[in-house]
Amino acid sequence: MSGDLHLAADALLAGHGFEPVTERTWVLARIDHHEPYWANLTAQSMVDKGITFQIAPELRKVINTHASQGEHPASSAHHDPLTRASVQAQQIHNDLRHGRLTIHAHAYDGSSTVAVGTYHDGLSVHLHGEDHLRAVTDVFPSPVQAVSAFQRLHREAVRPGPAPLTHTERQMIEALTSLRNGQEPQGPSRRETVPAHAADPADHEAVFDQFLNQHTNRHKHRV
Repeated sequence: MSGDLHLAADALLAGHGFEPVTERTWVLARIDHHEPYWANLTAQSMVDKGITFQIAPELRKVINTHASQGEHPASSAHHDPLTRASVQAQQIHNDLRHGRLTIHAHAYDGSSTVAVGTYHDGLSVHLHGEDHLRAVTDVFPSPVQAVSAFQRLHREAVRPGPAPLTHTERQMIEALTSLRNGQEPQGPSRRETVPAHAADPADHEAVFDQFLNQHTNRHKHRV
């Protein structure tokens, strides 16, 4: 960006979900992986505000690719049920990450992760789903009522505290923290299969288990 509207630009970026990680760098990391769509909406808003900016060719290519493949939410974004659900899931994620929502317990209901938590404004909620599918399914006036109902519903499956982070949640956190530390965000990790004799000695059990999974006619025996 250039010109004298940096404060207006900062406010606009924050309003569209970008987060500052350095003095000159903002990051948009969404739980629904629709960053190109929302980045393009942000750019359109900047045009409307008269803010001068440039979009890197790489980002423009990604935006155009996603648009041509129909990977953006519907143009009537806030009227589409799936998009509204994604917006709610993003808000829940933001509330969790910024400490506005505290999770008391979680469970697995046979199809997805469920949880019970309390917002700092006092309302307690039941949550269902992960990442862009997470949604509020019930609201309670107090944590005691919410937790009691959660325990009645899920019984032995209830575990204290929040569920482990999903792969997508870890990616988002890495994107933000790596740039705050002055590092470039790394791409997805690549798993390599190596012969057993070339593996790290500390990994011999894992290599052996992988071999057995690939050769079901072989079995492990302790001697």
